[in-house]
Amino acid sequence: SPEEFAALKKGWLEGASTRSTDITPRAAREDALQVCAVLDERGVLSDGNLNAFPLWFFISQRVRRGVELTFTITACMWLFCFVTFLGFALLHLYLHVAYIRISIVLALICVAVFVYMAVSINNMRSVHDASLATWISPMLVVACFQCPLFFLCFVATRLVVSIWMWVYFFRLALFFSIVLIAFLFLFYLYVAPMIVAYLIKTSFPPHTHGSATLVRDVMDEHEIWKMREDLRTTAPRCYTPHTSRNLVL
Repeated sequence: SPEEFAALKKGWLEGASTRSTDITPRAAREDALQVCAVLDERGVLSDGNLNAFPLWFFISQRVRRGVELTFTITACMWLFCFVTFLGFALLHLYLHVAYIRISIVLALICVAVFVYMAVSINNMRSVHDASLATWISPMLVVACFQCPLFFLCFVATRLVVSIWMWVYFFRLALFFSIVLIAFLFLFYLYVAPMIVAYLIKTSFPPHTHGSATLVRDVMDEHEIWKMREDLRTTAPRCYTPHTSRNLVL
């Protein structure tokens, strides 16, 4: 309801303001001070201009950027993959490390990141908390989840699609195919919602590390959106196709 969202927004602003006080350790309150300074650029805390900060837009942008980082393969990701494949080749060549052992290590990394997200979601922290969990960037966590997940998909594809696996190791290929299908269902039912829930949870104080830039960006975009809506209301002809064509010509 609107009342519940207003209370949620008030709690977010009070949490950021409280974290910036002297009670919080100096090293931990620097990010909160930057967030409060950005908010006061629009008078959110000092003048009570709460509508200038769209909390819903801030959370949605945090989730969008985190999900994009999880599933978008960038140039840096391809470079990391090249270096990692080179390392795997050297391990296989000189230390005779089998791909199954490498796959197990990658799976354990994914499980560790997943467990960390679950613990972070269920753990309630004080706004003055200065532990390592408040310093770790959520984007770094989802990036650590992306890399091993990519290689696990690559390994699973090699095992399932390779014809010689089905000819000489039929039971093993069948087993990995069943595991892959089960993993796809588990990812849809638990892992994907867990990533979104983790990004939402870390959008609130005490997780203010690196949030100042995003707060400024969402307030700027929200202000531009309001100006467009006001212009659409006061000057609707500017948005008609006929007028727009004449303006272009």
